Amino acid sequence: MKNLSPAPEPNRVLRKLALYGLIGLVSCYVLVVAAGYSWLRYARKNTSVSVVDVALFRVTAVRRSIAAQQFAKAKEAWEAKNYQAAFLAYSFAVQQDPANIPGRLEAADFLRTIGADKLAIVQLEVGLTRTPQDQRLIKKTFDALTGAGRDRQALELLHRLYGEKLAGEQGPMLQNFKVLATLNAEGGEAAKKLLANFPELAGYPPAIPVIARIYRETAERLKASDLLEKYIVSQPARMEDYALLATWQEADGRPDRAMETARLSWAKFPKDLTARVLLLEMTAVNSVAAIPAQSDIESYLHDFADRPEVITQLATLCGRKGWMAQARTLYELGAVRQSDIGLLALAFGDALVRNNRIREAAEILGHIEAQSAEASPAFLVQLRLRQVVVAAALRQSEEVREYARRLAVAMRNDTEAIERSRKYFQKVGIPEAVAELSERPVKVRAVPVKSEKPPVKS
Repeated sequence: MKNLSPAPEPNRVLRKLALYGLIGLVSCYVLVVAAGYSWLRYARKNTSVSVVDVALFRVTAVRRSIAAQQFAKAKEAWEAKNYQAAFLAYSFAVQQDPANIPGRLEAADFLRTIGADKLAIVQLEVGLTRTPQDQRLIKKTFDALTGAGRDRQALELLHRLYGEKLAGEQGPMLQNFKVLATLNAEGGEAAKKLLANFPELAGYPPAIPVIARIYRETAERLKASDLLEKYIVSQPARMEDYALLATWQEADGRPDRAMETARLSWAKFPKDLTARVLLLEMTAVNSVAAIPAQSDIESYLHDFADRPEVITQLATLCGRKGWMAQARTLYELGAVRQSDIGLLALAFGDALVRNNRIREAAEILGHIEAQSAEASPAFLVQLRLRQVVVAAALRQSEEVREYARRLAVAMRNDTEAIERSRKYFQKVGIPEAVAELSERPVKVRAVPVKSEKPPVKS
């Protein structure tokens, strides 16, 4: 008789399959956790991630840990001046931990340091959109926008994030930025009308310099100077406020007060190159010759010998004040050393214009043009602005139009910069340039240049 064994029960088969499946899943889970932790710990050299973080799939904690590591690497690369590595590390870190506000602010500071202002503003705007009430992001973002001349963009961002209700804990700061952006974009009268809606700004110290500027632009010159002077004496003012006040005081025929303001700025900012340049300028204003003494220049150059911008800062001052001999000396010095003399040449051209030597200035600008094929857009903007003004002074209407078109091309990605230039030419009375910047830029033509090396005139 044949022995028949009973068929296995279906439940037992299912239990075995479930057990085997569970063992497989646990094995896969253990392998995944081990591989993930090993990759983070040994491949990425990240010691702050724990096994528990990986095992419990704490994605946010892991990403923050990775970001912290990348922020540290980015700062190290920045300090070592390895800007490409720093850029990549900051970009990856912000992407991994977008809620890290100190890290985002540091990344924005890095981008501004390397001249990537547009990317810095994008970083700040994205952060502010995520956390619109964070005071650090508010200040940094709107400081960057108004400082870069992107005032209409600042107003649009204020409206989009806060509407018309600029109240709450951050209300005064937001109101101040709205008034400042309006002042920059639309002028003193528009800002004055807006200011009337925010009476509390009179008691908000950071708004005082803005209010003083409104007074200045609405024909209350002495009131503006007195208000700003009281502010810098009683509040922790910025270097820009001292420079602005000294400039106003000089223009108002109060050079002694301007000198005192310059001394105060130098006492407060002894390591700031701008403060020393201001002191040098006001010392010259108060001297009989109205030019800096050789000893003052030598002292300035000696004290800041380790700063690469020391020459260009001085040259810019010489050009703005029309100090011909000094501007020419710096220009010659740069030419002899075979350094980048573009900015020095522009400053020399400015000094020529200030001394009404317009044709010589036009010649210098022409030579700069011949050597600026690889120049940055920012430098070309500076060159074109001067070319328009000089051509207008020589009554060369066609050249004015041509250089205005070239200026529009150099600023084609910055509509606010085009608008600022248009308003400037409207203010100084160059209608041909205003017309060109009000239209779509057209193809530019070649302007002949006589020679390639800029001559040095005596």
